[in-house]
Amino acid sequence: MAVKNFLLEIAAKNREKIFKYLDTSELREKLEKHVKEKWRKYTPNATEPVPIAGVDGSVNTVEFKTFSVYAAVGYSLERNNGKIEEHIAGDVGVISTPNVQDVVRLIREICELKASLMSTAELILHDGSMMSLLIPPIPLLDKEGGLKEVYEKLKTDYGEEVIGSLRHQLEALKSTIKGAKTLYEPFASTKLLGFDAVGPYPSDSLMLLLYAEKLFTLGMILEERISKSNNSGVAFVSKTSRSKQYVEDLLMELQKADESAKAPYINDMALFELFTDREPGYSHPISFPMVYSSESTRYIKRSLLDYGILGKILNQYFGNLDLLITYIRLEKNGPVAKLEIPVPSGLSDKSRVKIVENFMDVLYTISHRGYPPILTLVDTSSKIHREDIKRLISVLGIMPEFTGREVLEEWEMWIL
Repeated sequence: MAVKNFLLEIAAKNREKIFKYLDTSELREKLEKHVKEKWRKYTPNATEPVPIAGVDGSVNTVEFKTFSVYAAVGYSLERNNGKIEEHIAGDVGVISTPNVQDVVRLIREICELKASLMSTAELILHDGSMMSLLIPPIPLLDKEGGLKEVYEKLKTDYGEEVIGSLRHQLEALKSTIKGAKTLYEPFASTKLLGFDAVGPYPSDSLMLLLYAEKLFTLGMILEERISKSNNSGVAFVSKTSRSKQYVEDLLMELQKADESAKAPYINDMALFELFTDREPGYSHPISFPMVYSSESTRYIKRSLLDYGILGKILNQYFGNLDLLITYIRLEKNGPVAKLEIPVPSGLSDKSRVKIVENFMDVLYTISHRGYPPILTLVDTSSKIHREDIKRLISVLGIMPEFTGREVLEEWEMWIL
């Protein structure tokens, strides 16, 4: 009780300071003007329902003293004329490296994309941001020579042709898993390098090849679903976001006026929630090349295109694509969601607007209270809970007393 009372005292003392930090009243006029310039009112129209799938994934990890046990799953739920189909890709294994979180996140992303590739739905909605899928594993970025150093080692140890072999295997796998219910071995990279599993000690070369597998799988999904002038088959929807693409110019203006400290936490979604009169509509769409000369990790770095076979394949998949970004509200008083749509490069502003409105019409048709229920369902259905991981540990025959957490009657675990 002493600790909790102490924290209550601190909260009371810091109350005024915290409210001052959150108060944007001095900037309200500027913020509201900025948002209204970018927001378009639009009331979606119901359309004929189309076969649609929601895709999400989950990973859960238990830490033992010398290794971690993980379970990862990618899950696609498809609805078509009242029928429901499920597609599941997953893996269970052990990891014994310091960067466990980064490794299992990559595993979960690959499983998620394989589940998406298995779906036969006309429209696929991914729960979450596509930009996050483009991020390389942090351990590779932390290398002194970056990805280039790891790529050169991969070439030396295994030969550059392993990259081409990976693509050929994935293309062959695509035709065999389309419509399949389950995928028990979701990784092509491991066998190519002579491993039977990702763990327990994934090498840098394997991590790079898994990253390539993730991007190639995403590329195959986009290749399958994007026409030369449109995108009629895939989108990414986020319930939360702290992105600042829309407010970058405003933040620069505030910084010049020495006012940035008054609103340091401003982000796109927060502003569109606050200053759009709770009306349905969307932010004027912006787009970025997927291959981008930016320091941000949320793009495929243009420098990767210089990496021999890897660069050529990435250019084929992503070199002529943009990522269209907008924030939408489907109905009055509904929530604002971030919508990311991969599209062909070079579309006119009119074409981008039309794509956004078409997607809003489709989403409105299948939504309840302003959000697609299928995304809520795949989020909850794919979640790996504490009881699930306990059962897996039991099946594996690993005794939980080796975690070191028994004195607290708990296991240390992450759910991503």
